[in-house]
Amino acid sequence: MELAGTRFGTIEFDEHRAISLPGGLIGFAEEKRFILLEPPPGRRVAWLQSLLTPELAFPVIAGIAFGREYPQPSAVELARRAQLLPSPDSEVAVLVVVAAKPGVGRIANLLAPIVVNVDTRTGAQIALDPEVYSASAPFDPATILSAPPPPAPQQVTPPPSPEVAAPLRVAPPAPSPLGTVLVRVAPVPPQLQT
Repeated sequence: MELAGTRFGTIEFDEHRAISLPGGLIGFAEEKRFILLEPPPGRRVAWLQSLLTPELAFPVIAGIAFGREYPQPSAVELARRAQLLPSPDSEVAVLVVVAAKPGVGRIANLLAPIVVNVDTRTGAQIALDPEVYSASAPFDPATILSAPPPPAPQQVTPPPSPEVAAPLRVAPPAPSPLGTVLVRVAPVPPQLQT
Protein backbone atom coordinates (compact mmCIF):
# COMPACT_ATOMS: atom_id res chain seq x y z
CA MET A 1 0.00 0.00 0.00
CA GLU A 2 0.99 3.63 -0.35
CA LEU A 3 0.49 6.58 1.97
CA ALA A 4 0.92 10.01 0.38
CA GLY A 5 1.33 13.37 2.09
CA THR A 6 3.60 12.34 4.96
CA ARG A 7 6.53 14.44 6.16
CA PHE A 8 8.67 11.79 4.45
CA GLY A 9 6.83 11.97 1.13
CA THR A 10 4.93 8.98 -0.20
CA ILE A 11 5.74 5.77 1.63
CA GLU A 12 5.04 2.19 0.65
CA PHE A 13 4.19 -0.33 3.33
CA ASP A 14 2.70 -3.77 3.87
CA GLU A 15 -0.82 -3.45 5.32
CA HIS A 16 -0.16 -6.56 7.43
CA ARG A 17 2.59 -4.71 9.26
CA ALA A 18 0.31 -1.98 10.55
CA ILE A 19 0.14 -1.53 14.32
CA SER A 20 -3.34 -1.23 15.81
CA LEU A 21 -3.87 0.94 18.90
CA PRO A 22 -7.62 0.45 19.53
CA GLY A 23 -7.69 3.09 22.29
CA GLY A 24 -5.76 5.61 20.20
CA LEU A 25 -3.08 7.79 21.74
CA ILE A 26 -3.50 10.32 24.52
CA GLY A 27 -4.75 13.48 22.83
CA PHE A 28 -5.23 11.59 19.55
CA ALA A 29 -8.08 9.18 20.33
CA GLU A 30 -9.08 8.85 16.67
CA GLU A 31 -5.57 7.77 15.61
CA LYS A 32 -5.73 3.98 15.86
CA ARG A 33 -3.54 2.60 13.05
CA PHE A 34 0.15 3.24 12.54
CA ILE A 35 3.21 1.95 10.76
CA LEU A 36 6.67 2.08 12.35
CA LEU A 37 9.18 3.77 10.04
CA GLU A 38 12.76 2.57 10.33
CA PRO A 39 15.36 5.16 11.32
CA PRO A 40 18.11 6.00 8.83
CA PRO A 41 21.39 4.12 9.30
CA GLY A 42 23.25 5.35 12.37
CA ARG A 43 20.11 6.81 13.96
CA ARG A 44 17.98 5.44 16.81
CA VAL A 45 14.80 7.48 16.42
CA ALA A 46 12.01 5.71 14.53
CA TRP A 47 8.73 7.31 13.55
CA LEU A 48 5.26 6.05 14.44
CA GLN A 49 3.40 7.18 11.32
CA SER A 50 -0.39 7.54 11.42
CA LEU A 51 -2.24 5.76 8.64
CA LEU A 52 -5.32 7.97 9.16
CA THR A 53 -3.60 11.37 9.15
CA PRO A 54 -0.56 11.37 6.85
CA GLU A 55 0.77 14.62 8.35
CA LEU A 56 1.00 13.01 11.81
CA ALA A 57 4.07 11.03 12.88
CA PHE A 58 5.58 10.65 16.36
CA PRO A 59 9.32 10.23 16.92
CA VAL A 60 9.88 7.19 19.14
CA ILE A 61 12.77 5.35 20.79
CA ALA A 62 12.75 1.78 22.13
CA GLY A 63 11.91 1.86 25.84
CA ILE A 64 14.99 -0.22 26.71
CA ALA A 65 17.06 2.90 25.97
CA PHE A 66 15.90 4.24 29.33
CA GLY A 67 17.19 1.27 31.28
CA ARG A 68 16.32 -2.38 31.71
CA GLU A 69 14.11 -1.44 34.68
CA TYR A 70 11.91 0.82 32.54
CA PRO A 71 8.96 0.68 32.65
CA GLN A 72 7.72 -0.35 36.07
CA PRO A 73 5.51 -2.31 36.22
CA SER A 74 7.32 -4.35 33.57
CA ALA A 75 6.33 -4.27 29.92
CA VAL A 76 4.96 -7.79 30.26
CA GLU A 77 2.78 -6.80 33.21
CA LEU A 78 1.54 -3.69 31.39
CA ALA A 79 0.68 -5.82 28.35
CA ARG A 80 -1.18 -8.29 30.56
CA ARG A 81 -3.16 -5.49 32.21
CA ALA A 82 -4.06 -4.09 28.78
CA GLN A 83 -5.08 -7.59 27.62
CA LEU A 84 -2.45 -7.59 24.87
CA LEU A 85 -1.06 -11.08 25.60
CA PRO A 86 -3.12 -13.81 23.93
CA SER A 87 -0.23 -16.23 24.37
CA PRO A 88 2.35 -16.63 27.15
CA ASP A 89 5.04 -16.70 24.43
CA SER A 90 4.08 -13.30 23.05
CA GLU A 91 6.84 -10.77 22.62
CA VAL A 92 6.31 -7.20 23.80
CA ALA A 93 7.93 -3.99 22.58
CA VAL A 94 7.89 -0.64 24.38
CA LEU A 95 8.08 2.63 22.46
CA VAL A 96 8.64 6.02 24.06
CA VAL A 97 7.58 9.21 22.29
CA VAL A 98 10.38 11.80 22.26
CA ALA A 99 10.53 15.47 21.30
CA ALA A 100 12.70 18.58 21.40
CA LYS A 101 11.63 21.26 23.88
CA PRO A 102 13.02 24.80 23.55
CA GLY A 103 15.27 25.70 26.45
CA VAL A 104 15.36 22.11 27.72
CA GLY A 105 16.58 19.98 24.84
CA ARG A 106 15.40 16.47 24.14
CA ILE A 107 12.59 15.10 26.28
CA ALA A 108 10.90 11.71 26.55
CA ASN A 109 7.35 10.88 27.57
CA LEU A 110 8.23 8.21 30.13
CA LEU A 111 4.83 8.66 31.77
CA ALA A 112 2.89 7.07 28.90
CA PRO A 113 4.84 4.45 26.92
CA ILE A 114 3.29 2.60 23.99
CA VAL A 115 3.28 -1.15 24.64
CA VAL A 116 2.89 -3.38 21.57
CA ASN A 117 2.38 -7.13 21.25
CA VAL A 118 4.81 -7.92 18.42
CA ASP A 119 2.90 -11.03 17.34
CA THR A 120 -0.59 -9.53 17.09
CA ARG A 121 0.67 -6.02 16.24
CA THR A 122 -1.83 -4.61 18.75
CA GLY A 123 -0.86 -2.10 21.40
CA ALA A 124 -1.91 0.53 23.87
CA GLN A 125 -0.51 3.72 25.33
CA ILE A 126 -0.45 3.16 29.06
CA ALA A 127 -0.24 5.89 31.70
CA LEU A 128 2.20 5.04 34.51
CA ASP A 129 2.61 6.53 37.98
CA PRO A 130 3.06 10.33 37.66
CA GLU A 131 4.92 10.32 41.00
CA VAL A 132 7.63 8.19 39.37
CA TYR A 133 7.65 9.19 35.68
CA SER A 134 7.39 12.44 33.74
CA ALA A 135 5.76 13.21 30.40
CA SER A 136 8.73 15.49 29.65
CA ALA A 137 11.80 13.78 31.13
CA PRO A 138 15.00 15.35 29.77
CA PHE A 139 17.53 12.92 28.34
CA ASP A 140 20.95 13.11 26.73
CA PRO A 141 20.57 12.12 23.08
CA ALA A 142 24.31 11.46 22.77
CA THR A 143 24.03 8.69 25.34
CA ILE A 144 21.03 7.09 23.67
CA LEU A 145 21.72 7.78 20.03
CA SER A 146 25.42 6.97 19.76
CA ALA A 147 25.96 3.97 22.02
CA PRO A 148 25.98 0.46 20.56
CA PRO A 149 22.83 -1.53 21.34
CA PRO A 150 22.80 -4.18 24.08
CA PRO A 151 21.65 -7.75 23.32
CA ALA A 152 18.17 -8.10 21.87
CA PRO A 153 15.30 -8.44 24.37
CA GLN A 154 14.04 -11.89 25.27
CA GLN A 155 10.52 -13.19 24.90
CA VAL A 156 8.14 -12.45 27.74
CA THR A 157 7.56 -15.90 29.21
CA PRO A 158 9.12 -15.27 32.66
CA PRO A 159 6.87 -13.79 35.33
CA PRO A 160 7.05 -10.01 35.66
CA SER A 161 9.43 -8.49 38.18
CA PRO A 162 8.01 -6.92 41.37
CA GLU A 163 6.68 -3.40 41.07
CA VAL A 164 9.61 -1.34 42.28
CA ALA A 165 10.20 2.21 41.10
CA ALA A 166 13.72 2.62 39.76
CA PRO A 167 15.60 5.86 39.27
CA LEU A 168 15.86 7.01 35.67
CA ARG A 169 19.06 5.82 34.07
CA VAL A 170 19.66 6.15 30.36
CA ALA A 171 21.13 3.04 28.79
CA PRO A 172 22.06 2.28 25.20
CA PRO A 173 19.06 1.32 23.10
CA ALA A 174 18.26 -2.19 21.95
CA PRO A 175 16.81 -2.87 18.57
CA SER A 176 13.06 -3.04 18.91
CA PRO A 177 11.50 -6.45 18.40
CA LEU A 178 9.31 -4.53 15.97
CA GLY A 179 12.49 -3.93 13.98
CA THR A 180 11.68 -6.90 11.78
CA VAL A 181 8.56 -5.11 10.60
CA LEU A 182 9.88 -1.64 9.99
CA VAL A 183 9.27 0.10 6.70
CA ARG A 184 12.18 1.84 4.99
CA VAL A 185 11.45 5.24 3.53
CA ALA A 186 13.53 7.84 1.77
CA PRO A 187 16.21 9.47 3.94
CA VAL A 188 14.86 11.75 6.66
CA PRO A 189 15.39 15.44 5.87
CA PRO A 190 18.37 16.87 7.86
CA GLN A 191 16.17 19.22 9.90
CA LEU A 192 14.27 16.18 11.24
CA GLN A 193 17.30 14.07 12.06
CA THR A 194 18.51 13.69 15.63
